[in-house]
Amino acid sequence: MLLIILVCMYSISNLQFSTVFSLSPFWQLAQFMDNLVARTRASLPRMNGDLPPPLQVLNMGACVAICCGILCWHRAGVIGVEDFQRVYDHYEDSGAGDHVRAAIREGFDDIGPYNTMEQNAKLLQIILEHKNIGV
Repeated sequence: MLLIILVCMYSISNLQFSTVFSLSPFWQLAQFMDNLVARTRASLPRMNGDLPPPLQVLNMGACVAICCGILCWHRAGVIGVEDFQRVYDHYEDSGAGDHVRAAIREGFDDIGPYNTMEQNAKLLQIILEHKNIGV
């Protein structure tokens, strides 16, 4: 969840992970995150459709969790931004993105607040129901 929050924060701001972590052992991870954020920022209109802003954040988190979960499950070793882009493209092209957006809209529209245990469980259930996208 921390990864999702960081990606959301850095997608909105102009900060870069590699600048923040330039003198640490996390520099390579920071470069990966910078590339991931840049590609995610470019995909936001496609990723979020017509969802209102609070639901866009939930949708982005679900998308990143599903795609990163697939990458970590199917690929050992170094995972690059190109790998994430390939899985994300398949996620959208397969219709999984549309199904997740519809489930988030149905499960969360006009409910708020979104930080309760019930809402967390609902988002987790949506992610688990849509994790198999046929990669």
